[in-house]
Amino acid sequence: MLCLALTGCGGGGGFGGFGFACPAVGYISSVKIELGGNADDVVEVRLCDDDGTCSAPRLDLTPVEEAPLEVIEPDQLAEQLAEQQAKSPAEQQVDPRTEQQVEPSPMPTRVEVLYFATKVNDNSWSVEMPFGVPDDVVVTAYRVDGMVAGETSLTLDWKRVGGSAQCGGPMEAGPVEIDIR
Repeated sequence: MLCLALTGCGGGGGFGGFGFACPAVGYISSVKIELGGNADDVVEVRLCDDDGTCSAPRLDLTPVEEAPLEVIEPDQLAEQLAEQQAKSPAEQQVDPRTEQQVEPSPMPTRVEVLYFATKVNDNSWSVEMPFGVPDDVVVTAYRVDGMVAGETSLTLDWKRVGGSAQCGGPMEAGPVEIDIR
């Protein structure tokens, strides 16, 4: 009853006659990007939205051969830590108010990326968006030397390609065409 009064989500059938139950599924939407012209030296395609959020290249997660693990005894570890602390006094910070040593803030362990760009072939890229879909974007292709090979600004036309009208689903846009100069 509370659901009906507050959100209007009720309406026959579904979950106990009080509404429609959607599965807890995360959908990944995508934009197809086609490069026109000679795109041999294009190494990155970046999509940026109006909020300044840009895609990052999807990392190649191909397994690499790792060196065998080395066992370190507790006294060796303590010695290595002492050596490391002695080598980096410049990183030690002092609070000017109390003149006491302050531990430096740890580096962030997680980087939030909202869009992932993947090269499909020499002339095609795909940008995956697991957390929403932007309307207005700028798509830029970069050469090996960091120079812009082509760029376009546009409003994306999204189409749902799965799921349902009630629960949503993955969306697709494109193909976005970029002329490589």
